Amino acid sequence: MAKIEIKLGYTKKVGDFDFLRADVGISEIDTEIPLETQLAPAREYLDGLWELAKEDINNQYKEQQEGIGK
Repeated sequence: MAKIEIKLGYTKKVGDFDFLRADVGISEIDTEIPLETQLAPAREYLDGLWELAKEDINNQYKEQQEGIGK
């Protein structure tokens, strides 16, 4: 039974020389079992995690922009 890993990353520029990066990985995916069956339990968790990360990244970006404008 072969196993694989899926990784998703997002990089956002938050200043002249600053970047934020978030990575999410799911490993040990069995290629002999339907993918959706294996990912369904993680999907809800990852959706919530993405919303939190997106909100946090946006808040940090806004704080930096406000600091630059002063």
